Amino acid sequence: MTYEIATGKPISDLTYARSFVGDKQLGYKVALCERDIAIYGSLAVFGFAFQLFRKKLKQLPWYLWFVVALLPIAVDGFSQIPGLSSGWPAWVPIRESTPLLRVLTGTLFGAGTGWYMFPLMEESMKETRIIVNRKLSIINKIKQSKVMAENEKN
Repeated sequence: MTYEIATGKPISDLTYARSFVGDKQLGYKVALCERDIAIYGSLAVFGFAFQLFRKKLKQLPWYLWFVVALLPIAVDGFSQIPGLSSGWPAWVPIRESTPLLRVLTGTLFGAGTGWYMFPLMEESMKETRIIVNRKLSIINKIKQSKVMAENEKN
C-alpha cells in the first residue's frame, strides 16, 4: 500500500504529509528509534550481566569491539545514505535498513560497547575505591581518637 492510496492525497502535497499525525487505519506517528532502543536496552541488560559475572568477564579488545560492535552499525547506517538523497549514479545500490537489521546492529553495538567499557570503568573505579577507603579509615581513626580524648576528660 502506498502513501497516496492509504491517505487519498498526492505525494506532492507536502503540507498535508507533514501535518498528518495518523489515523486508526494507518496508525499514529511515534518518535521511537528501533536502533536506539536496542542500543540502550542491550547496554542495560549487559550492565546487569556484568554485575553478575564481573570477575569472570575480561575486557573486549578494542579491535574486536571495532569488528563486532562498530563495523556492523556503521555499514548499516552509512549504506542508507544514497537512499536519502538523489543524484547518485545508477550503479550505487539504494537501500533502506530493515527493523530487524536496526535492532540487530543496535544490540551488537550496545552489548559490545558495554563489554568494552564496563571492565575499563570497573578498573578505574578500583583505584578510586582504594583511595576513598583509605580516606574513610583515616576519618574513622580521627573520630575514634576524638571520642577517646573526650572520654579521658570526663
